[in-house]
Amino acid sequence: CIRYRKPATAFQHPNAGVMLTSLQWILNTVFRMSNRLKRRLTLLEMYNGLGAHTIPLAQCGFLSRIVAVELDERLVRACRHNVELNGCTNVEVYKGDAAEWAKRALGRDECCFDVLLVDPPRDGLTEEVCKMAAEGKSFGHMIYISCGRRALLRDLESLCSAFDVADIAVIDLFPGTDAVETLIHLTRR
Repeated sequence: CIRYRKPATAFQHPNAGVMLTSLQWILNTVFRMSNRLKRRLTLLEMYNGLGAHTIPLAQCGFLSRIVAVELDERLVRACRHNVELNGCTNVEVYKGDAAEWAKRALGRDECCFDVLLVDPPRDGLTEEVCKMAAEGKSFGHMIYISCGRRALLRDLESLCSAFDVADIAVIDLFPGTDAVETLIHLTRR
């Protein structure tokens, strides 16, 4: 059983069923990567919020280390609390801007993870994060969770210079509307 504490004014996924479906897809994708490589993986998660993906990923057994980066101080505190509440010893949570983190990471050899997981706001990734992912060569895999179709298309134009689409899932957020959540697994060429 996973428990969370959420600040009252913080974003919460509006459709619990979609959240669970998305989470199952993410866990299955990480399982396939881990199984293919025959080892536990390391993961950098940007825009991690209060840890809705972080905690289940930490508990799944396929990841030896997760570094989670979030800008909103309230969510950083909530994620750290949720990590402790759920006994996740393989997670480090940092407060920081994804773009600034990406700029610093590009110049460091120690920034090496098997997987980059991003769940950005509707506006998508910053140019710096796209550049880090595409040019940094640190990540063999990327999981992109998007609720902003236009931003996703823009970001994929940049990312597909270095990655191929390995798998994709499109989930109907609100039946009867054009709102969808898109999950994409990218593999480095």
